[in-house]
Amino acid sequence: MGVVTFSDPADLSTYVPDARLHNSFYGLGYVPYGAYEPDCQITQNNVTEDIVLLSQLTTRVRMYSAECEQDRMVLQAIRLTGVDLQVYLALNLTGNNTGFYDQATEIANSLLTYRTDLVAGVLVGDQFISTYLAENNSTDPNSAAGQTAAGYVTSEISSMRATTSMLNLSEPVRVGTADGGDVFTLSLLQKVDFAMASVMPWRNNVSVEGAAQWTTTFFKDYALSTSQATSNDPAMYIGETGWPSSSLSQQNASSPATLGALQTYLDTFVCSSNTNGTGYFWYEAFDEQWREEMYGGAEGGWGLFTSGKQLKNITLPSCSHS
Repeated sequence: MGVVTFSDPADLSTYVPDARLHNSFYGLGYVPYGAYEPDCQITQNNVTEDIVLLSQLTTRVRMYSAECEQDRMVLQAIRLTGVDLQVYLALNLTGNNTGFYDQATEIANSLLTYRTDLVAGVLVGDQFISTYLAENNSTDPNSAAGQTAAGYVTSEISSMRATTSMLNLSEPVRVGTADGGDVFTLSLLQKVDFAMASVMPWRNNVSVEGAAQWTTTFFKDYALSTSQATSNDPAMYIGETGWPSSSLSQQNASSPATLGALQTYLDTFVCSSNTNGTGYFWYEAFDEQWREEMYGGAEGGWGLFTSGKQLKNITLPSCSHS
């Protein structure tokens, strides 16, 4: 640890708040450094420092995987620091049944070890349907490819429900999924307690000046309207939205990936969404250098902080959230 100061290093609840940080975000997307197999370079100290930073920005964090025991490290960090934070744990779906079983077992152990009140829900998959559709040259969630992908996701959701029900927890744990904002169907949403829709204006070539309104409209017209038409009316959130501050190529974006554009989207989206009651998860907490190296483009530049945990040269919004 190095960017957070503690008045008593032996007591991790004595961290010194950073005056530049404001608890203004409904939620944040978080991927711990090194939380990828097979290397698993993640450490408890690093995660604990992350959690101290994130707890000064939000009361909710969503994760993307349970690989490398990252779920229990996050929950342990909350316990050690005593911060006010709930977590959406997650399983990454790859189509590999062994990988799913390992992650489901990991999450089950975490639920038994830590208080369920720290867990807001469990996400089964992220962008699995969208990815499967793209691989099969389709955009239609009602196509054969879309139904195949959704069928796989719902089967894994059922498996996760069965796993949590066998734990005899004091409180039930909500189970949901995350995917592209326009791929949710009534049949899929009938199987979940909640869902998270990715709504990314930069990737859709929307100008940053109109990005906040576009995001709100897209979310309401597609994901939210579908969930409200479902008999069980599952909670629907914007699972990802944000703006990159850098990119190896602009990919024909209507507005560039710059700090100035990031600042504009922060200024126009965050507080207005808090006011209108939209639940959202800002993408993302930290830059991920490995994503830039692997995928190029803007994939490594979406964080509020650099990969070295330095707040970028931005002014964070200051407003309340639910």
